[in-house]
Amino acid sequence: MSKLTYIRKIIEVETRLGFMSIPVKAKGLLPKENTRLQVHCKNGTAKTFELNYNVQYGRVFGLTAWYRDNHIVEGTFLDVTIDKGILYISTQKPTTKTKVIEEELEELNISKLSSTAKGNIVEDRIKELILLRGMGELNVYKPVIDNEGIDLIVLRKGQFHPIFLQIKSRYNAREKNKLILTLSPTFAAHHSYFIVGVSFNATKMEMEDKILFVSSLDVNTKSILLNDGKRRIMASMSETTKDQWKEYWVSKTELVEKLIEKFDRLSEILQ
Repeated sequence: MSKLTYIRKIIEVETRLGFMSIPVKAKGLLPKENTRLQVHCKNGTAKTFELNYNVQYGRVFGLTAWYRDNHIVEGTFLDVTIDKGILYISTQKPTTKTKVIEEELEELNISKLSSTAKGNIVEDRIKELILLRGMGELNVYKPVIDNEGIDLIVLRKGQFHPIFLQIKSRYNAREKNKLILTLSPTFAAHHSYFIVGVSFNATKMEMEDKILFVSSLDVNTKSILLNDGKRRIMASMSETTKDQWKEYWVSKTELVEKLIEKFDRLSEILQ
């Protein structure tokens, strides 16, 4: 077989990063090493590009401009043909008889990323989430020096008492279905200080929807105190869990709502 035609439903991460995944059954028709592929894009004025193909992850990169110009968004169906090592793509409206090949993303190899780099990635995602969902109501700042366990400082428009956030992330929590966070011996509780625990999905290159949002006062009383003075949170991610951290799980959409609730509470305390 030297030719294959199929339909792909594009997912959010592909549009955001400008790549397209090649399903496992189609990889055999493409080179066995990283290379440049000829890609014919048929929408509007037909164009031919030479784009980077990563064989390890089965992804063709460099489609950002084409996605943008042709209004390719999450959920768009693409008609894909691979013929003699050349890729042909165009938008498609599938019929009920059309078999859609969904994404088959492989987990990224992040073993060479330092813990600092991983932490920075998640901190930036939380910062963006607060700014976007806050819609001008909340502003986010990063300390110049991070030696107090404070990663982000959040201010509400018109108020001058901040909320301090420590962002803790884990990249393997999904497999264990448990978020395990360890806090420094210098951890100190305060009514305006909160812990945000995040599970990062290396396959989707995105945070999981469930986020742990805990007051440092509750962490101080409910976490496990270790022999070296560190504190540990072990929160089950199961939907049916009955552990003590269950009430602190929020969705991405709820995080900003919870922050605004805390600002309202701080206003009452400081009046």
